[in-house]
Amino acid sequence: MASSPPNPSLFCFLLLFLLTAAAAATAAAAAWPESLEVGLGSERSTHLRVYFHEVFRGPNVTSINVVKGNGDYPSRFGNIDMIDAALRTDADARSRVVGRAQGVSFHVSQEEEALLIEFVLLFTGGEYAGSTLTVVGRVDAAGRGDRAVVGGTGRFLLARGHMVTQVLTSSVDGLVAVYDIYVMHYEGPRQA
Repeated sequence: MASSPPNPSLFCFLLLFLLTAAAAATAAAAAWPESLEVGLGSERSTHLRVYFHEVFRGPNVTSINVVKGNGDYPSRFGNIDMIDAALRTDADARSRVVGRAQGVSFHVSQEEEALLIEFVLLFTGGEYAGSTLTVVGRVDAAGRGDRAVVGGTGRFLLARGHMVTQVLTSSVDGLVAVYDIYVMHYEGPRQA
């Protein structure tokens, strides 16, 4: 018995199916990574002024040495300190706490007292409660430093800018500095 010739419509259907599947796979691969509209709205500029209150001695110390450097440098070169200090609305220690400065400071100079400070400004009160700014930069012995704002969360999405520091008072017990923070950012949702 002779075999029947292949069905041309089945052949066309299979060819069309394979071409469609290949085209779909190519299109899916070309669209990766997928780009989505996130609706950030318009960028805004914000200036904040907060007061950093650091305590060196007593029951409520806000800065402690966690690593001692391997040398006898007057600059404390190699030391690493952890920081968890209050951010307040004023230089007065009784003023309202609006956040915390939490991070680490590295003593980076062999010749002079200089710090590389990396910390997060965590806002706990006011209109920015629940938001953060990440700050990094060098501070000299006089407390002068223009540090970079390299990111943010909450109301400070995609933050970038700088923070200018001025030490107002300093003693063996602690210091108070004013932080003027200038940031460009997108405003994320308000925290409940």
